[in-house]
Amino acid sequence: MILIRLSEEEPPYARLLLPVHDEVIFEVEKGYEKEASCWVSRVMTEAVTEVLGEELARAAPSAESSTT
Repeated sequence: MILIRLSEEEPPYARLLLPVHDEVIFEVEKGYEKEASCWVSRVMTEAVTEVLGEELARAAPSAESSTT
């Protein structure tokens, strides 16, 4: 579900290269890194909330906590 949304809503400055298990790898134009990160986080959070509901989604680890 998340991959479908990411591919459907893909902005012109980012391109999905590789989905691997619970991670996604994007090629992002220089200067758009923050926008791309916020966009991916928003899409993933919305999808998780839709599936799990508000309460369980809040208890799930955030995307920001898993980025390096």
